[in-house]
Amino acid sequence: MIDSLTFTSIFFLGCLHALEPGHGKTFLLAYTVGGKLDFQKIILLTLSLLVSHFLVLSIIAIIFNLILAEVASSFL
Repeated sequence: MIDSLTFTSIFFLGCLHALEPGHGKTFLLAYTVGGKLDFQKIILLTLSLLVSHFLVLSIIAIIFNLILAEVASSFL
């Protein structure tokens, strides 16, 4: 059950995060247009932004899941 809560938390936090303004999208667009980067650097910048966001949100979701499991177990 804890694994399903973790994956569900990651999914929903990711969906909420994608709906929020900014968070790298504006930076990526401005840096790409202003810097006149080649395709390889654009892909590298995009992948690094994707990986860093995924790792941070995964850590937040796991911590959230652990706290949620502790609170749920105290009421059960």
